[in-house]
This record gives sequence, structure tokens and C-alpha cells, in this order.
Amino acid sequence: MLDSSDVQFACNDARLRNAAIVDLIHQGDRHALALLQFYIAVASAAISAAAAIFLTAAPIPKFFAWVPIGIAVPLIGGAYCCFVSMWSADIHLPGRSADFWQWAMRPDVETKKVYESYLERLGEGQATNTALNKHMSKWLDYAKRCGVLAPFCGLISFLVSTVSRL
Repeated sequence: MLDSSDVQFACNDARLRNAAIVDLIHQGDRHALALLQFYIAVASAAISAAAAIFLTAAPIPKFFAWVPIGIAVPLIGGAYCCFVSMWSADIHLPGRSADFWQWAMRPDVETKKVYESYLERLGEGQATNTALNKHMSKWLDYAKRCGVLAPFCGLISFLVSTVSRL
């Protein structure tokens, strides 16, 4: 059986793990936001370039406008994935609310019961946070893949538009 110092160590260890998962979620949000900003800026520039080619009397052949569109489409998809990754969700923050500690201080509540209740709620919170982190990571991975795909889509657009003009 664990003594109170062992249980206290276990609670601190579990709490620190939960705080680390919350930090991962926060870092994922920041990464998704930075990627979203980049994708929107580049996609906007690509769409503007396509519009300039289509709408101006520039000596650039009109079929070349499909190249920046080919780049913009996966970036817009990647921006959507970033947005889904950052969608608001329930998160379990480290620490306990005042009502838990008021309950824990009651004279009829044993210390062992406090530790058990603390760890049980912490375990539920860690499961929530881990599921959220996996969801965010999956969508952020999709967003990164869209960014990698963009130049290839631009190249394919170039090849298709060039071949179709022959």
C-alpha cells in the first residue's frame, strides 16, 4: 500500500502529465494558426495572379492562369484543415475547482477518498485532452499534406494546360 507521500507524488506526476497535454494542445493551436495565416496569404496571392492573367491584356497566355489556381486549391483545403484543427472544444485544465477542495476539507471525507477522487477526475480529464490532441494532430497533419501537395498541383495544372493547348 502506498503511503501519503507516494500518493502525493502520483498525483503530482499525473497533474504534470495533464499540464503537458494541455501545452501540446496549445502549441498545436498556435501551429495551426500560423499555417492558416500562411496558406491564406499564399492562396490569396495565387488567386490574384490568376485573376491578373485572366483579366489583363498582359502578354502571358491565359491558360497559364490555371497554374496559380492549381496551387491555391490545395492551400484553401489546407486552410480549412487548420480551421477544423483549431475548432473550439472542451479541454480539461490542470488543477481542481474550489468546490472540489471544499468537499475535500469536510471532516467526514477521508484523505484516501480525496486522492482517489482527484486521480479519477484527472484520469477522465486526461482522456478528454488526449482525444482532443489526437483530433487536432490528425487535422493539422492533413493541413501540412495539403501544403506539400500545392506545388505538385501547380505543376500538374501547368502540364495539363500546356498539353491541352497543343
